[in-house]
Amino acid sequence: MTPSLLSECRQTLARVDGAFACAVVDLRAGAWLAYAKDRDGGAALGEVAATLWSRLFTGVGRLAALAGGGQPGELYLMVAGRGRFGKLLSGGTHALLVETSAEANLGRTWAQIKAGVPAFEKALAGDGQVV
Repeated sequence: MTPSLLSECRQTLARVDGAFACAVVDLRAGAWLAYAKDRDGGAALGEVAATLWSRLFTGVGRLAALAGGGQPGELYLMVAGRGRFGKLLSGGTHALLVETSAEANLGRTWAQIKAGVPAFEKALAGDGQVV
């Protein structure tokens, strides 16, 4: 795990209302670069989940491109009573993922997640990752 990305994930847990878990996934490799969860746990997200998110972003992006809409930058899923937010980072090769309680306000949560995106992109650039 990359220390600067892990630090940003921990800050996201503190900043985003109702957040349980935060991760950064390399969409090309389908692997986590950083993962943090709060003391109450968030679902255990293994490599299968990283691969799933990679496929969701790349598959949905292909469908949107075919429809003339370009690559979407955000995904939201409600799974097992929890909100799962995915935000594509610049360059399209990495994504920020945040898991929240089902009660989290969608608009406020998206705003809180987006407020942290520049810090994640800076951390990726500082760690030698392509952004």
